[in-house]
Amino acid sequence: MTVVDNGESAIVVLWDITKRRPTERRKFIGHTSPITSIAFSTDGRTLISAGSAKGDSNVRLWDVFTGQQT
Repeated sequence: MTVVDNGESAIVVLWDITKRRPTERRKFIGHTSPITSIAFSTDGRTLISAGSAKGDSNVRLWDVFTGQQT
């Protein structure tokens, strides 16, 4: 799986690219301004996202499997 974000969105979309056609797996919705950074925890179970300093500057932790904030 990979994460795609164009740098202007407040939503992170996780895609499964192992199939012939990429399939959207999950959306992580919660930021109110563009997301500037994303990363996975070392075990791959948590996605970390950070909003822009000009808006929602929060760092959010997400459960990759449920899409819920932790």
